[in-house]
Amino acid sequence: MFDGRGFSTWPLATLGAALMASFFLLIMTLMEAALGNPAQITRAGISVTAAAFFGYLGVVFYLWHTNDEEAEQH
Repeated sequence: MFDGRGFSTWPLATLGAALMASFFLLIMTLMEAALGNPAQITRAGISVTAAAFFGYLGVVFYLWHTNDEEAEQH
């Protein structure tokens, strides 16, 4: 579906993870405001942000691993 160029180096992978995590933190903060609470960073927001960051890196590792296996088979 894609060639994975955005995941080719550590800085790009870490930048992508940080951007995705900050997007989730923004959504969680705005949801606090939408629910009538003050717009603040909560423990739940930090948890979701950490899960998004490490989940993104986990997907990158998986893509690197499967790409390496495909390269060895050919």
